[in-house]
Amino acid sequence: MKAKRLLALLLAICCVTMVGCKKESENGNNSENDSQAPKIVSTKETVLYLDDEGVVFGEYFEGEYLIIVEALFDDDRMMYFAITSPSTAAVVDRQFFYGPDNEDFSFSEGYVYRGDVVVPSELEHLGETYSVTETWSFGGSVFVESVVFPNSLTSVGGCINSSNLKSVTFGNSIVIIDKNSFYNCKRLTSVDFPNTLVEIRETAFYGTDLKAVTIPNSVKKIGYGAFTQNCELKSVTCLAVNPPELYLDDLDNLNHPIYTVLYYRFLSSPETIRVPSQSVQAYKTADGWSQYADIIVGI
Repeated sequence: MKAKRLLALLLAICCVTMVGCKKESENGNNSENDSQAPKIVSTKETVLYLDDEGVVFGEYFEGEYLIIVEALFDDDRMMYFAITSPSTAAVVDRQFFYGPDNEDFSFSEGYVYRGDVVVPSELEHLGETYSVTETWSFGGSVFVESVVFPNSLTSVGGCINSSNLKSVTFGNSIVIIDKNSFYNCKRLTSVDFPNTLVEIRETAFYGTDLKAVTIPNSVKKIGYGAFTQNCELKSVTCLAVNPPELYLDDLDNLNHPIYTVLYYRFLSSPETIRVPSQSVQAYKTADGWSQYADIIVGI
């Protein structure tokens, strides 16, 4: 009889343990999920209404709006999101969130992005789930050291002046690297672009410390100044069979020597540009690329 009771007790303990483990796993607390972005546990919101040119603070409109969500993760990190459609959201910064109440846009109080930032692929808010598809701004935080972008993102931006940023991991769905995305990120020495990338916009990596880049075959457009100034870029490999379009801006200023460097050149002074062998001549005669004709070689 005692043996049966002991066996029943052991079975009960085992069942409780299994249930506890299952619950812990469902909450994302098991060791497998330790490296993933924590689940959002609380939010609050404010509504900013838009006109045709962007956000208008403090005025009510009928029409489109953004819901700005301040999200607290279970490791006490904060992140700010703009809900941009019924199904999507973008990462913003505290300056954007507190803009209407903080006229000097000071970062002297409250939370700023810091350390290793992991952008989640989804935002849960008021019973709805939003796919995080863009990053707009990380507030120019000098405390950010690395950023991991999820596979849900199609557009990346917002790390401007993050001067201690050393590491960037792109998801495999990135289509656009936006204007000024990594502007003046002085400690960024290397990047690996996904094969989904179509466009690198103007001054995206201006002032970084990149040594070499490989531009995938998927890229169709590269903006002015994308890889210029402090930028130690010496070797460029462009895998596109058709030379990507190099698009310019402020053409009226091209006679000024500073503007000529910034607005016409998309690279600093590379030693070699490697392109597909069958495309060497096409690159040497293409607009923008022709200025580098002497250093374009086949691979």
